[in-house]
Amino acid sequence: MARQCLEAGLLDAVRVDPVPVLLGGGMPFFGEFGFGPVRLGTPEIAAGEGVTHLHYRVLGTNSSSFARVSSFAGV
Repeated sequence: MARQCLEAGLLDAVRVDPVPVLLGGGMPFFGEFGFGPVRLGTPEIAAGEGVTHLHYRVLGTNSSSFARVSSFAGV
């Protein structure tokens, strides 16, 4: 769902809270992007007990829908 929101230009920030656990495999967090890379700003970082909280501002994508929404929002 997050990937679809990014593609539609509906997200202005991404928050990630990684917890260090070694699984030996896994699933991509966002899946594959069909529209190119997503530019994120410098993260705000807050350390927690056994977790790190990361807050990234979405700066842009190659998605045409993002360009329409972000130009309206002043991004």
